[in-house]
Amino acid sequence: VFSWLIAGFCCIFSAMSYAELASRIPSSGSSYAYVYYALGELPAVIAAWCLTLEYGISGAAVARSWGDKLILWISCCHPGVTSLLDIGYGINIMAGLMQFSVMMVLLGGVSIGKITVNCFTVLKMVLVMFIIVVGLSIFESENVVDWAPMGSSGILRGSTAAFFGYVGYDGKYRNM
Repeated sequence: VFSWLIAGFCCIFSAMSYAELASRIPSSGSSYAYVYYALGELPAVIAAWCLTLEYGISGAAVARSWGDKLILWISCCHPGVTSLLDIGYGINIMAGLMQFSVMMVLLGGVSIGKITVNCFTVLKMVLVMFIIVVGLSIFESENVVDWAPMGSSGILRGSTAAFFGYVGYDGKYRNM
C-alpha cells in the first residue's frame, strides 16, 4: 500500500511537470520539444538520446517479462513445448515475437496504433477495477499482519517497480 502511494505521488509530480511545460510552451511534443524550447538544440539531442535509451531498456524489460510469462502459461498447458521456446543462453523467443508484433502495429500507422493503445487501456482499466472489487469483497483483516515486512527499503523497491510501470503510461499519452 505504501509503495503504491509513493509511486502514485511521484507519478502525479511527473504528470504535473509535463502539464506545466505544455501550458508554457506553445507546441505539442515530448521531452525533446520541451528541452529544445527551454535549453536549446544540444541539450534536446541529449534528451532524445536518453529517451531512446529509456524506451529501449523499458521495452526490452517488458518484452522479456511478458515472454517469460507466456512461456510459463504455455508450459502449463503443453509441457513439451517449453523446451522449444526456452532455448537458453538468455534468448527469449517469445519476447522477440512480442517485440516483432509491436513493430508491426507501429508499421501499421497511427490509426492502428491508437486503436491498439485504446483497447489495451480499456482492458487495463477493467482489470484494475476487477482486482479492486474482488479484492475488497474477499478482504480479511486478520491476514494483514505487517504493513512493511521488508522495511522501508522494501517499500521504496516496491514503489520503484510501480513507477517503472508508469513509464509505459507516460510514453503512450505524452505524444497523443
